Amino acid sequence: MTVQSSMRRLAAGLVVLACAGCGSVAGNSGLPRTPASSQNASPAREASPSASPSSQPTTEAAWKLPVATSSSGNTATAGFISLSDGTFDPDHQSDLANNSVGSPPLKGTWSRTNVAMFPTYDLPQHRWVPVSIQQLTPDGAEYAYAEWVMPTGPANGPTPPAAIRIHVVDVLTALDRVVYTTTKQLLSVVAFLPDGIYITNQCWEGCGGVGGMWLLNPSTGQLKTILASDSDHTDWRWISKGVAWGTDPNSDNNNVHRLDISTGSVSSWPSPSKPAALLGVDSQGFPVVVAQDPYTGAVELWDENSPTSGTRIFASPTYVDFSSSVSGPCGTWIGSTDRLYELTSSGSLQPLATNMVAQSAGLIVAGPCVPA
Repeated sequence: MTVQSSMRRLAAGLVVLACAGCGSVAGNSGLPRTPASSQNASPAREASPSASPSSQPTTEAAWKLPVATSSSGNTATAGFISLSDGTFDPDHQSDLANNSVGSPPLKGTWSRTNVAMFPTYDLPQHRWVPVSIQQLTPDGAEYAYAEWVMPTGPANGPTPPAAIRIHVVDVLTALDRVVYTTTKQLLSVVAFLPDGIYITNQCWEGCGGVGGMWLLNPSTGQLKTILASDSDHTDWRWISKGVAWGTDPNSDNNNVHRLDISTGSVSSWPSPSKPAALLGVDSQGFPVVVAQDPYTGAVELWDENSPTSGTRIFASPTYVDFSSSVSGPCGTWIGSTDRLYELTSSGSLQPLATNMVAQSAGLIVAGPCVPA
């Protein structure tokens, strides 16, 4: 593994909404869902990459969805899409690459920090923040991020950080404080929940000794071990309903792993036969997984809604780039190269037509839906 590939993997692990679009996708929730031969899939309906999307979502309430798109690593456009008619309304306050935007300007937007490449809309504070939804507290009052402290002096080739600092930022005042520092691990923030900051050890080069999960008390700086080591080098990405979900980046199958936060117990759930990556969780807290065949580029989307079986909700013989799934009061939404999908309560994907023009990163769901 090269340093460059490690850095790309690390960058992907440090943002929730990272993708690189190359292609297009449409869908139709009216086609029968075909179970994959490699899985004991639940019978339901499956989206197809060949039909035109509906302009109406399945939800009845009046909502708007925060979304973002970009042509590079910096956020270019973000705002809200109306779920009633698909109309996009840009919001210039989302341009977090410009430190003059927002009042007060929020910290964590400089390079070498694991803030998101795309902003998240913080509904309680009515403003955009420069981190993923998991790094933001549920009440929207604070967020956490990890800063890379790079060595001083000339570097002889790619050089890992000399230290990692975990920061907590008050959204209302922009007060930024360091709550933990280490020189031994490449820590990143998985989630910031009421009981503390969940952190994991990320990969630099060779991926030796990565994985694990700790709970950081932001008031005392004390660490509580949830999972001391991880032989599968699990890339822990999402925490919901007392469970952390991740995949094994070193496995040919990228198995889906489940970590019980209260006990530290790890179990493996069924995963597609192709290498898989975690997009997020559905409204019930089950993992949503995308699997791509490394040889043909064929893509499948799965809702892993059972420890013994999963439901395939999308299949395409050609490459489609999906971004994270985000759940909220109007359901679960998933971004892709050129449009949005709702994962309905019946287990189907309902595409939403919109006038928003996706750039190379595709459409990114930047938080749960908010009242229109």
